[in-house]
Amino acid sequence: PLVANPGQENTDGDAMGDVCDPDDDNDGVLDGADNCPLVANPGQENTDGDAMGDICDPDDDNDGVLDENDCAPKDNTRWQQALLFIDNDNDNYNGGTSLVCYGATIPAGYKANTLGADCNDANAAIHPGATEICGNGIDENCNGNGDDPCVDVITISIADATVLESAGSAIVTVSLSHAASFTITVKYKTLNGTAVDHPQNKDYEKTTGTLVFNSGEVSKTISVPIINDNIPEGDEYFFITIFTAKPNTVGILDGTATVTITEPVQFTRMEKSPVTKEEVVDEMVLKIPNPQHKYETLRFFGLAEGSFDMYLFDMYGKQVTALKNYSNNLPLSKFASGIYIYRLKYRDADGLMKIKTGKLVITD
Repeated sequence: PLVANPGQENTDGDAMGDVCDPDDDNDGVLDGADNCPLVANPGQENTDGDAMGDICDPDDDNDGVLDENDCAPKDNTRWQQALLFIDNDNDNYNGGTSLVCYGATIPAGYKANTLGADCNDANAAIHPGATEICGNGIDENCNGNGDDPCVDVITISIADATVLESAGSAIVTVSLSHAASFTITVKYKTLNGTAVDHPQNKDYEKTTGTLVFNSGEVSKTISVPIINDNIPEGDEYFFITIFTAKPNTVGILDGTATVTITEPVQFTRMEKSPVTKEEVVDEMVLKIPNPQHKYETLRFFGLAEGSFDMYLFDMYGKQVTALKNYSNNLPLSKFASGIYIYRLKYRDADGLMKIKTGKLVITD
């Protein structure tokens, strides 16, 4: 009656209106000390420690999300909620779903997306598509068939080989990792390298075929005819590849062999004082100065300059130069003193290809 309050507000409904009631909400805490004077909260709970108690604070944890939208209104580390996939082993396959309340990032053990359902969410090595380890009693790939049985895996390999050009044939061995109780077939073929099977320049005969390994057999051989052309060419090589092994459970471990064709080192006795060599070649006189000196150019007389190809090899058969349409202009200063083998390719008067090979001495 001594304080004007035309509205007669009386929060706690006692005999005193709010304007003159020292404890408007009648919670035992005087309004001057009450963090929520119009709402009873005798415990004065205040999660975020601001001026407003929780009961009248619209954001108790002061995380910027109103309590009515906050999945954890009194925990400022969590405020959003979503249905997430459970992924305890972090393999991106899920063990179910759960409604999760979290903060800025999705907590460990959960994912927003999934590759599919997991049959064991406690082991990252077990999920659909995982590599199955046979015989361990575990269904790693989750195919529902339990542990897959172990299959006897047999592999095939082919070994490299080295053969003299004069040997007539190269023998290459094809082996199985171990014997099978069934028949295995494998196809093979030759492929050109520096050694070729061209009709005009043949180093070996093109060869294809099929090997048959009967039960218990572990080794077979492939024979490839080698052409002995008696021309110094240095080491050359070709390949044999194996493919299309059957049944398809047989694997090809090493499917290509390199076959190297070598020539024996041939030493020719030289006269103490070599002289110019003169030969009649197709009614032409071919003169080859021998020895030739390093301060000169390599010269062959009797063939028109630019009309023949010249190849030069060291005594180990390694090609050291090859010049098309040679014109007697190669400086010998680039070569070490010693014995070399030359090869000349030219066409005779009838247009037929001819090859002449001989010995050449280069001196200082």
